[in-house]
Amino acid sequence: MIFGLLIVIAILALVIGGVRRVSTHSMNDANRTQTLRRFFEYGLLFAMLALSATGLSGLVTRLFSLGQDVISDPVALARDVSFSVVGLPVVAALTQWTRRQFDRDPKEAHSFAFGLFLAVASTTTLAMSMIALYDVLTWATGITSDWREAAARLLVWGVAWLEISMVRSIYAHPDQQQAVNLSGSLVGLGTSVAGFVAVIGSLLQLGFGLSADVLISPGTDPVLRGVITAAIGVPVWYFHWVRGARDTQRNTMWLSYVLLAGVGGSLVVAIVSASTVLYQTFVWFLGTPISTDAQIHFSSSPINGAYAVVGSVTWWYHQSVLREGRKDIRTEVSRVFEYLMSGISLGAVATGIGILVVALIESLTGTSLISNGDAANTLLLSLTLLLVGTPAWWMSWSRIQNMVDANPEAEVSAPTRRSYLYLLFGVGGVAAIVSLITGIFLLFSDIFQSQLGSDTFRGMRFAIGVLLTTGTVAAYHLMVYRGERQFVRMPRTTHNIILVGPKDPELVHEIVEKTGDRVQVLVTTHMDHQVWSHADVLAMLDDAR
Repeated sequence: MIFGLLIVIAILALVIGGVRRVSTHSMNDANRTQTLRRFFEYGLLFAMLALSATGLSGLVTRLFSLGQDVISDPVALARDVSFSVVGLPVVAALTQWTRRQFDRDPKEAHSFAFGLFLAVASTTTLAMSMIALYDVLTWATGITSDWREAAARLLVWGVAWLEISMVRSIYAHPDQQQAVNLSGSLVGLGTSVAGFVAVIGSLLQLGFGLSADVLISPGTDPVLRGVITAAIGVPVWYFHWVRGARDTQRNTMWLSYVLLAGVGGSLVVAIVSASTVLYQTFVWFLGTPISTDAQIHFSSSPINGAYAVVGSVTWWYHQSVLREGRKDIRTEVSRVFEYLMSGISLGAVATGIGILVVALIESLTGTSLISNGDAANTLLLSLTLLLVGTPAWWMSWSRIQNMVDANPEAEVSAPTRRSYLYLLFGVGGVAAIVSLITGIFLLFSDIFQSQLGSDTFRGMRFAIGVLLTTGTVAAYHLMVYRGERQFVRMPRTTHNIILVGPKDPELVHEIVEKTGDRVQVLVTTHMDHQVWSHADVLAMLDDAR
């Protein structure tokens, strides 16, 4: 069922992407028809590829089971045969048709639809191969008892992945290669993190006496499973990221992966996990634990501690990559990174303050509904978030403000800062208004029903906490915004710059960052051996203004 849903989602992505591309680009009817044809063709090719691989996996499993009851499930056998008989000829025909088109017109291989097909198909076959390899290795290490189905899936999906990789190496252009490598990097990174977390978490359980299992034992040992998972994920990540996408152009796709998955996602995981461990420790010594048995109370602490360690290392690595070669250059990329750090840590601080308000109200009314314990547990939860989030927010925000003090005109007018302030005082203000309406509704509802009392105050505690927190955040950032209006430059007119000569993505990136203009490159084949002088081009642009 999950795999079928994956096929549907991928086909929908191809269709939606094609429709959007057709509707957002000016093109004649012939080009529009060509685009729609491509998305239909590659969507059908992916669907048939997935169905064929599913059917072949079932048939190969039965081939490995010769001498046993091959037709133990007639319905499944009929499904596998029908998938293979219908899917394989269609895949072969579409593949041959596509290759003829590529040979006739090489630009066909550079279409957006083909790039999307490569990314979806390569990622799907890679993920299925990794799952099958995991099942094979768990059999080889004695964790599971049967190898036939796993080996069949590994053989079929592995061959499919190799075939797509060969096609990609022949026909894909650099942007398409980058998209495939980034999607593979994400799969490898997620698998590696899961494996290291399982290993470190299990070792911490053993080290603190929270698990009675031996270190390596056949059966369901989590350490061994974690080692297998990491052994699969790390090579995939290394191949797609270190050898593939790491040193490619830092465009939107590259930055989305590094900022969202590598930096932002890792920091959120680290903060949440570290807060959980710290909270459980505070409750054990200062609050009311859910159990007097340490093994029960701290049962999730090793895994959370492992997530905190692995998340921190992952965050450190990706932020180091992001800053490579740009230590003395202030760009929007560095600003996005800094404001992302500030926003995530500010969220932890704001949540801690909101919970602190709720804890105070709970202590006054003698009740607690946030945590399994008394108001002291709620107060400890707030203290934990504040201890984790406040230093992180203070360091990131102080660095940002120092940059503003050093160069106010450039920093204040930066789109990232303006968007950050708009978002915080805008969304914060809306949240404050909604919580105010909720609190007033609860107040007057009890007044009109003659039920005004401590229960009313207790029922309003969440609305009050949100109101005070979001109101304070919104008011502070609105004050910052209003105090900086004198430094905001009026929006400038955007120009179109056309470069005629050899292709140079780095030069285009420098011009866009420095001027904010739109740059178009007209590549001339007879100048492929020449290179642009970045300093001369930028100087000419300065003289032209």
